Amino acid sequence: MANLDPPPTQSSRDDSTVTPTTSLSRPNQAPSASSTLAQRSLVTESWGRCLTAGLTREGMGLAPILLQPQLLADCRSRHPLMAMLPIFRELLAEAVHDAGCIFAIADSGGTLMWVEGHPKVRTGAEQIHFVEGADWSERSAGTNGPGTALAMGGPVRVLGPEHFNEAVSAWSCAAAPIWDPDSGKLLGLLDVTGGNPAASAPMLALIRATIRAVESELARELAVSDLAAFRTQGDFPHLTGGAALVSPGGRVLAASSGLGLTRLSGLVDAGDGSSQLPDGRRLIIEPVGVSGYVVARFVETSDHRHPTSLVRLSALGRDSVVVEVGGKPRAFPPRHSEILVLLALAKDGLTTEQLAAGLSATPLNPTSIRVDMSRLRTRLGDLLTSRPYLLRGSIRSDLDVVGDLLAEGRVSDALSAYPGPLLPHSQAPGIVAARERLHSQLREAVIATYDTRLISGWLETRWGIDDAAAWEALAKLSPEGSPRWTQATTRALAIRAGDAATPTT
Repeated sequence: MANLDPPPTQSSRDDSTVTPTTSLSRPNQAPSASSTLAQRSLVTESWGRCLTAGLTREGMGLAPILLQPQLLADCRSRHPLMAMLPIFRELLAEAVHDAGCIFAIADSGGTLMWVEGHPKVRTGAEQIHFVEGADWSERSAGTNGPGTALAMGGPVRVLGPEHFNEAVSAWSCAAAPIWDPDSGKLLGLLDVTGGNPAASAPMLALIRATIRAVESELARELAVSDLAAFRTQGDFPHLTGGAALVSPGGRVLAASSGLGLTRLSGLVDAGDGSSQLPDGRRLIIEPVGVSGYVVARFVETSDHRHPTSLVRLSALGRDSVVVEVGGKPRAFPPRHSEILVLLALAKDGLTTEQLAAGLSATPLNPTSIRVDMSRLRTRLGDLLTSRPYLLRGSIRSDLDVVGDLLAEGRVSDALSAYPGPLLPHSQAPGIVAARERLHSQLREAVIATYDTRLISGWLETRWGIDDAAAWEALAKLSPEGSPRWTQATTRALAIRAGDAATPTT
């Protein structure tokens, strides 16, 4: 049966189901380590942000209602999540109603666009301004589900008195962000608000599953649009300076040979049909006939301060770096490969001492460094400068590609773009650090997706096959007793016991 009562006051709560995490006896202060009630760092940090923003708990007002009906309707009609409402309703409506809760969809600024759910609870929520058009960002409403999820960029649960504003301490909520598969930017947030069930672990799991379904549908629609743009544009002819087919979110879908870009963002309007990058490079922008998609053609100018040639560097999954300049690949021996990677990572260049420290844990003779650099310069010409040692021009490495995809939240694409660890047999300290950093970032991102397909893909690689944590994650996502659960559990236990072979890199 549905709970038809509005969220209970704190005095009527069952302490066995709600564990308040902050003391309310000290107004206008963030929770201290000496509080008698348990604390969570999430709440402590959020209260700190509220105080820094100038909010005070004593006499704090309710969330402001920024959007009146006509403006709200206009914002809704333009919001990409409006088309996803049927999915939200199908997956959430019944469960949320039965739990005596309501759900809300907010925009990327924390303003509530849609609020739906149990009628009686929705009426009660109106008393705290949890209504369509209200701003529930932390700066306006204090610690709360939508606002704190927005501030953190991840899922949160806020239980009763954890709210910064005492006026809403009778309510609980859970929320998580929704990401644009095209731009990688925040589209909005999904929140469930009500009594205790709203902030339960199962409710947060339902929220995350709903978001995953919505993001999958957005990705499917995006793939259809991408295909239409490909068909409209066709192949690029050889063009001086290069050209790229760019999605509305800035993804480079195709490019003329040697351009080597995965994203064109930060475009600055420079007049009719043209634009420019922040570094000053000029572009001609041409629509391709599919809404939002354009072809960006690079225009060479006599006063261009940057080299027009792109240097592409491939170092993942190989022991010998390949550098492509003007479409011509060149392979380099191991020591020169290490130097090239270190220079590519150091955008401002390296001194002889810095280069030596990156190459060896023991002191190197500066003369040997200078000899290596002289030999490199013979092959690279004016691409390599000294004082400091620096690779000139536009350097694009496969490390950059994987790192950028991870930063955009495109974990599947990042895994596909990762042929293996960086210079896997190099023991140079700078290479080892960069290798472990990127490898760990990708591994953690794959496991954090809770996507059995991606985790299985990681475990099928020679560098991931003996990853105990990944096997354990796969086991948790598999039905207990199933063949996959048995395999994953057995494999994880064997690795933990030291019976598995050492991971191959």
